[in-house]
Amino acid sequence: MNVNKSSITVIFNLVIFCLALAGLSAAAQAALLDEGSAGGNNCTPVSVNDAGVEVGACTDSSTHTSVAYIAVTPGSEVDLAPLVSGYACMAGAINHVALASATVVGRCQNASGVWNAVTWQASSPSTTPRLLAPLSGLLGLGADVSTRASGVNLTGIVVGDSISGNGTHTPVYWAAGSTSAVPLAGVRVLLGLLSTDPINCAVSDISDSTPAVVLANCPSGAAGMGKPIALVWTSLSSNAVTVALPAGARYCEVGQVNALGNIVGDCTFATSTHQTAFWSSVSATPIVMSSVAVGGVSQVSTHNGAVDMNASGHIACNFKNTSGETEACFWNTSTTTGTALAPISGGIRDAAQAIGNNDTLLVNSETASGSLHQSHVLAGGTAVTDDGTLSGGVNSAGTALSPDGHTAAGISETIGETVDADSEAL
Repeated sequence: MNVNKSSITVIFNLVIFCLALAGLSAAAQAALLDEGSAGGNNCTPVSVNDAGVEVGACTDSSTHTSVAYIAVTPGSEVDLAPLVSGYACMAGAINHVALASATVVGRCQNASGVWNAVTWQASSPSTTPRLLAPLSGLLGLGADVSTRASGVNLTGIVVGDSISGNGTHTPVYWAAGSTSAVPLAGVRVLLGLLSTDPINCAVSDISDSTPAVVLANCPSGAAGMGKPIALVWTSLSSNAVTVALPAGARYCEVGQVNALGNIVGDCTFATSTHQTAFWSSVSATPIVMSSVAVGGVSQVSTHNGAVDMNASGHIACNFKNTSGETEACFWNTSTTTGTALAPISGGIRDAAQAIGNNDTLLVNSETASGSLHQSHVLAGGTAVTDDGTLSGGVNSAGTALSPDGHTAAGISETIGETVDADSEAL
């Protein structure tokens, strides 16, 4: 799974603009459970696995630094140890295996305040995390200075970027349990780069399959007029290959890959059209979501983007409707038409956040009063259900959904406009 799904190019994310609002009347409460504030203030969950284990980040109430946390059960936040005492950390994702062997990936500051990718053993939150080291350079010369993690799979392999002192990114992986970065191969040949040219790719995801498939997006350089090139490694030892572009596309970017080898991304066309693309395999001709069914009536959609993909290749997406507003959608990739998920009663916009393997979707929806509420759509439906807020709150927002689609996590205002993490069984 990837650490940050925003690596998929999505231009219609619904901004969590309502969390600063005050004075609006709260709607009826739903079954959101308060995770409390044991990990600090203003906690935000970023990942939850099928066992309901949640990870995220809070703000320490005394030092005001970011603290990574894990909650094995709702309301049981425990701090994940920092790399250096007193310095900030943020959790990014937990892989979906038993707690005893689960890996949490994130980032921490070192003693110089530089952020680096790290991993924690989920069952040992008080143990200092492993620092995922950058590339060391030839004979230690020209070593990179920091790292960024983009994904972790079921076996604990982490992918990401090794970053030089001038900010150049090289795509790498760290084997399960290892702290040594290994560069992913074949990039220079595809991009036509010389040995002195920067690579500057950004890794976006790794699959749970064996062998693991890795995705990245790279700049094409002067010869390619700077347009992004989507790269795929079909194994950690293979050279990178490119994906086919749909007819008329100027470029595509890839964001997620599942265990079947399905790939989802977004493509930009010469007409400034921006649409979701799906590749059933790395060698397949992509399918483009070119229309959306709104109220059962198909409409051409020239501006849409993916936010998440499940194990079956079904996609949570957002599109710009005829009123120019963001609206959530579901795409069964056996067709070229997505299905609109209308906002809750009285709202004018909503946005999909995630999709489970059972096709349940996590959605954030505007209410009739203008506040924002965590919401969901059960598998097979199109009706968005308002999940409300924690007691005393006005706004809430879903941030993560377990792969099986049965546990949602998010943030909600409570009494006094403080913000707590929440969880919900779906």
